[in-house]
Amino acid sequence: MTRKLLLALILFITFICWAEETILDSEIHEVTVYQTQGYVKRRGSKTFGKGVHTVKVKELPESLIQNSAQASVLTNSAKILGFKLNDFYDEEKIETGDVTSYKDRIIALKKEKSALMDEGIVLAGSEKFLREVAENSTKRLVVENSEFSMQDLQQVMTFTEEKKRELKTKQREIKIKSDEIDKELKTIKEKLLSMKAPPKIKHSKELTITFEVYEAQEVKFEIAYTVPKVNWIPSYDVYVSEDEEQVALKFSASIFQNSGEDWDDVNLVISTNDPTVNMNIPQFSSWVIDKKKRKKSFRNKNDDDISLLAGVNSVDGEIHVRGGRSNEVVYTVDALSVSDPVDADYEYGKSGFSNVVQKDSYVKTEAIKSLNVEQTSSAKIYKLKHKTSIASSSDRSEVIVTTEILDIDVSHFMIPRKSKKSYLKASMTNNTEFTFLGGDAKIFFGNSFLTTVYLPKFLPTQSIDFSLGTDENVIVEFERIKKEEDDALFSSKKILQLQYKISVKNFRDEETEFTIIEQSPVANSKSIDVTILEPSLMYEERSKYDEITGRIEWLVKLDPQEEKDIEIGYKVKGLK
Repeated sequence: MTRKLLLALILFITFICWAEETILDSEIHEVTVYQTQGYVKRRGSKTFGKGVHTVKVKELPESLIQNSAQASVLTNSAKILGFKLNDFYDEEKIETGDVTSYKDRIIALKKEKSALMDEGIVLAGSEKFLREVAENSTKRLVVENSEFSMQDLQQVMTFTEEKKRELKTKQREIKIKSDEIDKELKTIKEKLLSMKAPPKIKHSKELTITFEVYEAQEVKFEIAYTVPKVNWIPSYDVYVSEDEEQVALKFSASIFQNSGEDWDDVNLVISTNDPTVNMNIPQFSSWVIDKKKRKKSFRNKNDDDISLLAGVNSVDGEIHVRGGRSNEVVYTVDALSVSDPVDADYEYGKSGFSNVVQKDSYVKTEAIKSLNVEQTSSAKIYKLKHKTSIASSSDRSEVIVTTEILDIDVSHFMIPRKSKKSYLKASMTNNTEFTFLGGDAKIFFGNSFLTTVYLPKFLPTQSIDFSLGTDENVIVEFERIKKEEDDALFSSKKILQLQYKISVKNFRDEETEFTIIEQSPVANSKSIDVTILEPSLMYEERSKYDEITGRIEWLVKLDPQEEKDIEIGYKVKGLK
């Protein structure tokens, strides 16, 4: 009998130990922010004896994606046996307090505010009285045979000004006290209103973990899960030094997180990956072409029609392939790196890049190494070295990822026929290990903010171009100096001769090389002949001429304060 009782007692104690439920306190250790969601890692620890145990991790966010939860132990001699995620509902605790005391306090505050208003009225009357005293004293001084002297006036004015200052101080004190009363009244009324409202139900998730410990020890847990309503987009600040020799690129992540839980002092990881995108290799389905008679309203009786099946249409005798289902998002950005950077610069100049806003100069002299970078075959992962806090809200938070010093080459362009300005174009080279995704960039040149542009995706060793506006230290003039029309000998056709002069003066403090762009006429008929009258420009070592478009491009070097005139002309034969 004794043995049976002892065995039952042992089994009972074992059952109690196995069924024991403990709350595990955990904190967010790391968050990886993807382009469409967030991956959260929590850590917590507790001491357990040998055996099977169960712990609960409470107050996980309601938005937690159901099948994403994971649990693991970071301790040897322990293993996870299983875990389960459940919904949890609880009434939010509302501070009730004493309704009577709140109402009494409201009455007292209203009496106090009424007294302050009365005092304010008295002060306003005193201020008016002092103003009248000063005005009357001034009038008495100008009255003939008045015993009121200038010295008396000065004493009155000193007295009234001193009293006015005292009145102003008291009025400010009354205003501050009145604002404090209004704030307290609002808080009390909100509390009374919340007492009348029905209790709110708080929805959260809780994770129940069953595990086994092989020897008594402190067990460390890691809980991971995915949450929606999280994303990030890149943004940049580009600071070009006034000497045009370097650029500081500040790369920031604009993070949105409304997951339902705050991230306090966490290790933040930024990833370019998007886990929601289908990574499967696309496959072709059958493209079946069958013969089918057309309807009478669309064809002759004996005509054949090819009917295209499986995603293909036939329209107006042409084959048009209809797009199938795809998870890949393809987009085109009309950004800065265009085939014709000069024309792009001219468009930027037209939009008013020379209208700058003054701002404090900010050009870093060295890079800030604030992160580790990991490269995978499909994504870049930026691990910030400093911890970050981001509250759950509808606002975006800017997190500086890194600041890098990049190589830059600034070129000067002129299109005199289009604009009497000299344009600056920057070519920035990515000499870092980072891949910078496409995003908005604020451009600063020296102490001036220029504009906001879109920078395309920027790979290591790649160069991209953007405009720096116009250079006010260069004067450009363009004028037509000759236009003649003559009849051709033994022909009814005419000859047109045009001559232009381009004047450039360099007021910069250094020798500068300018690229000048011109355009010659282009004939659209073999009967018309176009000749450039200044052929020397075409044979310069670094000149370019496109016979199809008529685009002429050549380089000119000017010393400080140097001015140069360039003439170019065209003769057109065969005009009617």
